[in-house]
Amino acid sequence: PSDKGLKVDVLLKFQFTSNSANTIKRQADDILHRMLNSNESFLKKDPSLPYLR
Repeated sequence: PSDKGLKVDVLLKFQFTSNSANTIKRQADDILHRMLNSNESFLKKDPSLPYLR
């Protein structure tokens, strides 16, 4: 860790009943963003990063 923070790659596994890759990606993205935006999240995101918007 440094004063610039810590960068990690996280692998999350989701189980969905859809066969559509786009549907699965959208559902996983929605869940991840809800978790990151919750007050109980231990993960902090940097909203200045374009891939987290």
